[in-house]
Amino acid sequence: MATALPVIGIPCATYARPFPYPLAHGNNETYLRAVEHAGGAPVLIPLVESETTLRRLFEQIDGLLLAGGADVEPQHYGQQPHPKLGKVNAEQDRVELLLSRWAREVQMPVFAICRGFQLINVAYGGTLYQDLPDLYPVTHNHDESFELKERDRFVHDLRLAEESRLRAILELAQFPVNSMHHQAIDQLAPPLRATGWSNDGLVEAFEATDEHWLVGVQCHPEELVKGVDRRWERVFSAFIAAAHTWRTTMVQQ
Repeated sequence: MATALPVIGIPCATYARPFPYPLAHGNNETYLRAVEHAGGAPVLIPLVESETTLRRLFEQIDGLLLAGGADVEPQHYGQQPHPKLGKVNAEQDRVELLLSRWAREVQMPVFAICRGFQLINVAYGGTLYQDLPDLYPVTHNHDESFELKERDRFVHDLRLAEESRLRAILELAQFPVNSMHHQAIDQLAPPLRATGWSNDGLVEAFEATDEHWLVGVQCHPEELVKGVDRRWERVFSAFIAAAHTWRTTMVQQ
């Protein structure tokens, strides 16, 4: 019998559609393809209202991928909205904060990307810069890949800590990445360890301080694996392998 593919849950965002269609739940195809090509079975998690329903969905997955998207509501890290705060999605915040908490409790593997990277920091007790140009001395445009509509465009280098999962997986100390964000990590949550930085000093990668397989990146590797930098396939593959190991361990307990 073939080995079952690890199931990777990807929470949905919501999208307005023209009349007469109601609000749609979904996420970018690039996340689905990156997980599938790495050997996982991607499953979208809708923004259900019932916590009991959400928990049932959570129990079916082997790994959690938190994707990019809207700004995290600043009330979750004790701040008032900045004038340049972007769109927020209260339901997505609620669902992803719950999933992040549950994943931490059972040590489920987590790969957090862009918004997901910021949300994990908030879920673990950290804070965010609500708008980089106003609140941090940036040396380049961190939203350039988005503004130029070139989602795989390299913008700046990512420098990795010597003792980190990412450096071990990628076998690189520094390399270029894309960039599509106007918010960033300010105070890093204590359960996390910074493992990567942009040219201007922002934390752009972290991992858990314990043995939990939790890797977060501010860039968008799901766009890079399409061809510009296929080395990121190794990271998705490592995530899928960790999910498989986690499920195997849970079944044996």
